[in-house]
Amino acid sequence: MIMMVSGVDSYELYAQPIQEPSAMDTHKTAPTFSGTGGCLRMSKTEQEAKIAFYTQKRNRARTLAEKSLKEQEFPILGAFVLAQVYEESEGNFPKALYWVREATQWLTKACGKKPTEAEAQQLHKDLMIRESFILGDMDRREEQLYALSLYDAVYQPPRDELKIWPLVKLGHFDEARTIGLKQIQSDNSFVRSRAFNGMMAVECEARNRKASYEWGMKGHIDAREQSCVIALNMGLASRQCFKFDEEERFNRIALNAEDRDCSSSPYIQSSATYLIRGEFQKSISALTSWSPSTAMEWMQSHMRVKARRAELMYGLGVWRRGLKEIDHVVTYPDRASGTDSASEEMLNLES
Repeated sequence: MIMMVSGVDSYELYAQPIQEPSAMDTHKTAPTFSGTGGCLRMSKTEQEAKIAFYTQKRNRARTLAEKSLKEQEFPILGAFVLAQVYEESEGNFPKALYWVREATQWLTKACGKKPTEAEAQQLHKDLMIRESFILGDMDRREEQLYALSLYDAVYQPPRDELKIWPLVKLGHFDEARTIGLKQIQSDNSFVRSRAFNGMMAVECEARNRKASYEWGMKGHIDAREQSCVIALNMGLASRQCFKFDEEERFNRIALNAEDRDCSSSPYIQSSATYLIRGEFQKSISALTSWSPSTAMEWMQSHMRVKARRAELMYGLGVWRRGLKEIDHVVTYPDRASGTDSASEEMLNLES
């Protein structure tokens, strides 16, 4: 029964909103965004809300963002910050979607459907991509692809690498492969990384485990062995190919990778590795080492951690505690449904 843990993890493909550095990216340091001239008019309150958000002071960010809504007619940045707080900190995706769409509408009203000013244009791009991510969080995949098509109609190059996972979720494996094969030829290392990761996910969901492993190895080499998410997914691919020693090695690489593009901690996956081996103390140590660095990581991983604890309790024969953890997982599932596996096999295991 313990071996069931090998099936309940799914590939981390865009589990966390990941995009190229931008005016409103998810780095810890607040980006430079003045909004003091041209068509954008950002209030001091909005600027403070933005800084609070990027310094992980999410409650203050929400308070300031809500305050900005009352101070001006089109608080574009305030609405965007509020959308991100709802999405990343509270898992309230309907409200996040509402506010990102309000911000987009206000921006286009103030700056046009395709802003020409650099700051306004970058913010417009960020809003359109953020909407696609939120729709992904809600598992509204057709709408997510439509949102990306709207982006492509306005800006180039198209963000095709972001279409792989929604296509996989819809079962359109051939379309996803076509995009992945094209994107791995890109001169942009970020796009290539997402494409290799996407090819891993496509083949995993199509139950081509060996092909998934091989694509991951190519991506791992292309990323100079410095991508956390590819190394972490290589660990999972190794487990699915019964290469347990390699899984442990890739988990360690993910922990120290230069590119911190994982949405959850390698410690959680390492816990499963040790559990499969019956090394319960190591499994417990790995799990207790998990310390989420962002609210988004906590939101996406805390129920996964509870599920892993339930498996540990089962393996150790501590039935009552295990049942309590299972009850929490079933009663209060993760709000971000968009990263679940699309394959019937994995969905059955997860249920």
